[in-house]
Amino acid sequence: MEKKRSVGVIIAGIILILFSLFCLIPALVFYSGNWPRLLSYILWLISGIGLLFFKEWARILSLFPMGYLLLMDIIFFKALIIRKALLMELPLIATIVFFIIYLTRPKVKEQFK
Repeated sequence: MEKKRSVGVIIAGIILILFSLFCLIPALVFYSGNWPRLLSYILWLISGIGLLFFKEWARILSLFPMGYLLLMDIIFFKALIIRKALLMELPLIATIVFFIIYLTRPKVKEQFK
């Protein structure tokens, strides 16, 4: 019996790949020494590809960079307000929170078993 494949997980994988490329290419071109954020984008690319194939390691791997980036954005939230860069970071924060909630749902976890 074949596993049930959710369209939401496939879309999440595609979004992760596109989002990581969207962030990774400028980060490589204009490298500013922020290697943890660069590593997070690379891990998102790898985990996005793994999500397309419904790999359990990809689901878990995608949560670590999301948690790291969310934590860093919350820590530096006041600096974002001062720099008026909050509107630039808000879509990133919302996307991270959505993926953390979605990928930890029991029905989604079950598809990776």
